Parts: sequence; structure tokens; C-alpha cells
Amino acid sequence: MLAALLATMALAETQDVTFRHQPSGSPSAVTVVGRFNGWDISRDRLARGEDGVWTVRLKIEPGVYEYWFLEDFRTKVADPERPDQGQPGQSRLVVPPAAFAEAPAGRGEGRVTAAGLRHRPGPLDRIRWNSSTWVFRLRTRADDVEGAVVKAFGRDWPMTKTGTDGLFETWQGRAAGPGAIVPYTFEVWDGETRVVVDADGSPFVAKAEDHPLVVPPKWLAGAVFYQVFPDRFANGDPGNDPDPVEPWGSTANLKGFYGGDIAGLSQRLAHLRDLGVTGLLLNPVFPSPTYHRYNPTEFGTIDPRLGSDQDFDDLVLRLRALGIKVVLDGVFNHTSPEFFAFRDLREKGADSAYRDWYTVLEFPLRVETGQQTYKAWFGHAGLPVLRTDNPTVQAFLDDVAAGWVRDRGVAGWRLDAADEVDPSLWRSMRRAVKAASPEAWLLGEVWGDAHPWLQGDQWDSAMNYPWRGAVLDFFVSRSIGAAEFDRRLEQIRETIPEAVTPAMLNLLGSHDTPRLRTLAGGDDDRVRQALLFQFTYPGVPVVYYGDEVGMEGGGDPDCRRCMDWIGAGWDKGLLQFARDLVALRKGRSALREGSYQTARVDEAAGTFAFLRRTGSEVAVVAFNRGSRPATWEFPMRSGGVEALLAHKGQGRVSNDPGKAGVAAGERVRLELRPGGCAVVVFRPQIGRDVLESLAGRPAEPPKKDGPRRHPIDP
Repeated sequence: MLAALLATMALAETQDVTFRHQPSGSPSAVTVVGRFNGWDISRDRLARGEDGVWTVRLKIEPGVYEYWFLEDFRTKVADPERPDQGQPGQSRLVVPPAAFAEAPAGRGEGRVTAAGLRHRPGPLDRIRWNSSTWVFRLRTRADDVEGAVVKAFGRDWPMTKTGTDGLFETWQGRAAGPGAIVPYTFEVWDGETRVVVDADGSPFVAKAEDHPLVVPPKWLAGAVFYQVFPDRFANGDPGNDPDPVEPWGSTANLKGFYGGDIAGLSQRLAHLRDLGVTGLLLNPVFPSPTYHRYNPTEFGTIDPRLGSDQDFDDLVLRLRALGIKVVLDGVFNHTSPEFFAFRDLREKGADSAYRDWYTVLEFPLRVETGQQTYKAWFGHAGLPVLRTDNPTVQAFLDDVAAGWVRDRGVAGWRLDAADEVDPSLWRSMRRAVKAASPEAWLLGEVWGDAHPWLQGDQWDSAMNYPWRGAVLDFFVSRSIGAAEFDRRLEQIRETIPEAVTPAMLNLLGSHDTPRLRTLAGGDDDRVRQALLFQFTYPGVPVVYYGDEVGMEGGGDPDCRRCMDWIGAGWDKGLLQFARDLVALRKGRSALREGSYQTARVDEAAGTFAFLRRTGSEVAVVAFNRGSRPATWEFPMRSGGVEALLAHKGQGRVSNDPGKAGVAAGERVRLELRPGGCAVVVFRPQIGRDVLESLAGRPAEPPKKDGPRRHPIDP
């Protein structure tokens, strides 16, 4: 049976959901905070009944949501009525479409649930991967269909299931062919039932002009960044310390200043030089009432507690002489209540010239916890949200961003809370910043899938948090196996446009996350494996200050400890390992710009390996997460080993450990003990022989189009 179905957007259906909470104490206010309301701490308030139970009824669109109750705007409490936890301390709410109640889902039963089908014909559900290849997405009900294809370029392209939240599944498929205009439809099936998904009887249409390809700055290809949280890195000038200032190195807290400044950073440039980094990512430096400076009061000058504008300009010049570029943290989503526009709005009310710079719910504005007079980021009163869809606000912020690039030598911006901002601001800011410097970098902060903003008209790349999650799950927590790790990496690569992958910021930690050493429980093998992977995988690696010497730290604010410059607690072996990784990456074209190919995925042995390849060299990167030694041998036709960096491993010519050179016809052996990892760079005529050696069987050549397969051990 073949049926046609329109599935362009989800229906604007909502369900009534009642939340009930009985506190153990006597709070004066209770709110429900979750993904369904943007984690706003003050928006959805519960009312207290005579029985002491607090309740509220909300209309919520179908989906799966994490949430919690918040007592007195500060104490998080999970909902015992919905014990299915998301993250620790959260509850999980599942809101199915009403139509799901008509029949259960089941593969092979010959039913396709129409209410579960959705395709959004735009950046959310289609990606222009390169000049000839597109990636298309389709949503179905979970456990409802047996298969799906996308029909384009005169053929059927298979789709694979890439994820599920238990309510819906996401299917993704690649299609390649010529043409600037691409008509396409989908077909899904279950049993004998086949359903065509189209646009009201006509194909969907993808136009290349609506999805311009991103061309990231060329200098990112060899970049290695170092991230500094200014208040906690180094205090070089006690004369500009705030009053009070916390003792350097004392326990990090949520409010205290510790006196880190530009002078301190300037005095520690030898550390950055010796590490070998080429970029400095600075957390906010603009005036602000808080140590973190994510609530700016202005954008035109440096916070005096960090130093002067001249101090900053001198720092940029000194870094430039070392070959290090500076990227600033741009907080363009929200401001401090003391920002000039919001202050004017508070004073003049509806008569303020800045009436439309913020979303006002009612006058007078009240800057207090739990307020509901203006829109604030996550409901926090100290973070009023700018109207970034307002052309006047956009023009102001465009001038800020372009000015620091044009006049102050800044190489780009990390865009804070970038998925919260109206996309039209990023489009206008991209035009302004690129006019100031075509090679300026626009880096978006988003914790999930970044592809909607990487369509050529907004950001150059993004902080690669999905990649971080996969790396930590495999190397650090070891909660997934090699096959799942490879699958997740491939899904990330195929979601991001091809040219963007080498420009993604690959991070293992930041000011918002627990530190790598702490997550690894102090296990040196896990730390080094994760670091070696970070520095050999396509993308731009970034080191969060102190991770190179093994600093510890849990969640915020513990991850923002003061840098230890005494050095007594430094892991000097790890520091040298990090320096060697940076030098190897900078010195080898295969690691800077080579193609990527998975070469071994061995679940039983716990081994994983991949290749990076250019026309002049090949890098083999291998990991042993198993409990037994692992060995690979590579036949050499000509040339030899150019470089080797190993942890718990060694490379040598077979049966002759003392021999330095490698002759044609001989074999190179790579040995890794449990917990070991290594990168070996060859300069031979090398290809299928190495792949076969890694995989343990003949290797399949990579395919340019369509679903890609890798030589993987069963």
C-alpha cells in the first residue's frame, strides 16, 4: 500500500499538563523550570492550595523534556510523580501527540503513524554538506517504521536512524548530484505499508542559494588555542584589585574576585609560548559587576579591574609577535541591569529611547529575584535579554564586533549563548565583521547540534560539545564501546558541512564544565588518550588553562580555580606530553589538514585507530583501551617513519629494535600496552597495505558520495 502525506511542519498541538509539588518545608514561591519553558526560573509559578500542595497547569507541545521544581528561586527539587530521571536531580516529562493513543507503535505491523512524521524544509532539517552533497532529516514516531529513503537526483538514497528520545526517532540520509535546485521527497515503510512524505503533493525544493557554503578562515587549519578565564589566571597588578579580593588559590566561589588581570597574563606569555599555542581565547573582558563578566555594563573598553585599554592593546601586540591571535568572548544576548540602555529604560519607563531594546512585560521594571516585568536570561533578574531582532540593537552590536576587529587587532569572537540570539543578528554581524576583516573568526557557543547556524550566513564554526561528549564517553568514563564511538563521530561529521569540520573548536573542558583530570578520576591513561585524540582529530584543539598541568576541578565554580603558578602540584610529565602534541600537530600536514578515515574498531580488544592523510604523508593514530597489549605491523614499500609520539607504546622495525632506518620491504611494528596511545607519521608510498594491517583484513576504499563505510573488525 502506498500513500502520500504532507509532512512539512509539526502541528501546533499542545497538551494540558498539570504539575504538583508538596514541599517538605515552607517556601514562599515555587516554580517549574524545564526545557519546555527555556529553563526560565521565574516564568511558570505554582499556586499553593489549602492542602499545602502547589499546582500549575501548562500547555506543552509534544516532546520529551527534563525539568525540576525550584523553591524560592534557589532550591532544586525533582518531581517524585515522574521519577524517570534525565540528569541527576531532574525529572523527565513525556508529552505524546494525542494521535499516538489510537494505536501502539510497532515495527513490522504495517502501520505508519502520520502524527509522528515531520520534515522542516530549511536549515533545521537539511544541510548543504558540500557543493554537490546534501544531508536530509526526517522525524518519525519511535519504533514505528522499518526504513526510510530520500528520493533525489533520480534515485533512492538510504536513510539511517541517528537517534531517539523514546518518543520520536530521527532519520538522516545523504544525497549527491548536480544542480543548484534540488527537488526531493521521502518514503518510509512498515510492513507492506509505504508512505511518501512530500509538500502537499509536490516535492520539497532545496536551493543552493539558500544554503551558502561556509568558508572558514584559512589560518584555523593549523591553529591550537588556549582558553583563559581572566580573573583566575594570574594577578600581575594588585593595584587594580577589587575590594574585597579573595586570597589567590583559595576555594573558588560563585561571587568572589581573585584579582587576575591583563598584567598577570602578560607576565605569563612564556608559558603560552613554550606550550606552542597559536591562539588565545579570552573569557569576557568588558566592564561588569561580576568576576565572570557575562553581564556587561558596556562594550567599548576594558574592565579597569583587568587593566587599561592600553594594557590590552600592548598584550595583543606582544601576542602577535609570538604568532598568537586573540579571540574575545562576545556576550551579545544579554546585559547587566547597569548597561546604559537598560538603566535609561528603568529611569524613564515607556518614554525611554531604548524601550524596544528589551522585552518589557510591564512597568515599572523591578530588578529583583523572581521578577516578571522584563524578559531575562533563564529568568535571572541580573541578565536582561536584548531584543536582538531589533535592527537598532543589531546596528549597535555590529559596530561593537567590527570595531574590536578593525581597530584593536582582535582575530574574532566567541559568541556566548549563541543559540539564544535571533539569527538575523548573526547574519548582520557576519557582514559587518567580515567587512572589517575577511579572515575574522565567528565561533558560536551551542551545546547541541550546531548545523542550523553553519549554513554560510552566520557562524564559521562552533564549540564542538557533541564531539566532547563522545570523546569523554569513550576515553574517560568508558561508557560506550568503539563501535558506538565511531558511529557518533561519523554522525557529527555528516551533520556539519564538510569544510567546517576542520574549523570546529574541539574542547575537552571549559569554564562551564568539570575539568578533564577530575572527570578521569586522576587516571593518567584516560587523560592522555583523550588529549592525544583531541590533537590528532580534525578540528581546532583548545586547552583550558591549567588542564595542561593536570589541574583538578568539579562543576562551576570549582572548574574556575586560580592557576597554580608555584607549580608544586603540576604534572610535569603531562605538560611535556601536551607540548609534544602541539609541536607534532603544528609540524605535520597530515594532522593539520589531512583527510580522516576510521581504520580499526575492535570491540573485543578495545582498540580504535584512524588515519589522517595528505599527498605527502600519512598519520596512523591508535588507542588501546583494552586489558591486553595490542600490536600492529605495517609493510613499507619505501620511505619510513617520520615521527612517533606514544604513551605506553613504542614503534620499531620488526625483529630489530635497535635499527633506526626503514628499508623498502621491511615492516614497522607499533606496540601499545593497555591504556596506551600513539601517533605514527609515515612518509612512504603507503595506502591499502596500512589500512589492511590496521583492520586485519582487506580495506574498502572510501566512497565519495552516499553512506560511507569503514574497514572495521567484526
